[in-house]
Amino acid sequence: MPITGKKQQLIREIQLFWDSLPKKKISLVCREYDIARHTAKKYVSMTDDEINGMDLSKGTTTNLSSSGV
Repeated sequence: MPITGKKQQLIREIQLFWDSLPKKKISLVCREYDIARHTAKKYVSMTDDEINGMDLSKGTTTNLSSSGV
């Protein structure tokens, strides 16, 4: 199981918040998490694969940079 970073945890939290809203208003997400409208829309619509992919690409970048490549 990949280690989840803070941003990934935030995105999942935002998605849970969105799912719990009786009226789907992106402005409520923006206000609650103090994020821009386009960021809120992106986070709400991200799939699990996209979120998990953020972890994988981060790990790959870290491995390359730490190996001196």
